[in-house]
Amino acid sequence: MRNGQLFCCGSNGGGATVARKPRAVVVGNSVFAANAADQFRKLGWDVCTIAKSDDVAAAVLAKKPSAVILPAETDVESGHLIAAKLKKAKPKLKVALVGTERTLEAERFARFVGASFAVESDGAFRVVSGIAG
Repeated sequence: MRNGQLFCCGSNGGGATVARKPRAVVVGNSVFAANAADQFRKLGWDVCTIAKSDDVAAAVLAKKPSAVILPAETDVESGHLIAAKLKKAKPKLKVALVGTERTLEAERFARFVGASFAVESDGAFRVVSGIAG
């Protein structure tokens, strides 16, 4: 068990203990997002994908994930702003922002909001490995 989260079924200690699989939410409709979802599944994670970014923060919180990968820029608002909202609501949530270009400003701002930053050229395997440990 990687994350140590357990659910107990039954009462008075007579039930079975079932490990909860870690869950990831991958936001976006790109090849990178599809590859990231596949990498999480290979590691045994449950994966929820959200293609559009209309209300990512609410959708992500409803899925109760351990980790989120989202684009640095969405059609509605900045990925950095979404990451800040998610970290405010769930401080232990692992958030990775993925951009098309690495800049010092984007990396610094990601750290400021409590997220990691990667670029698509890093590859989904590397990004997911950094989250899944």
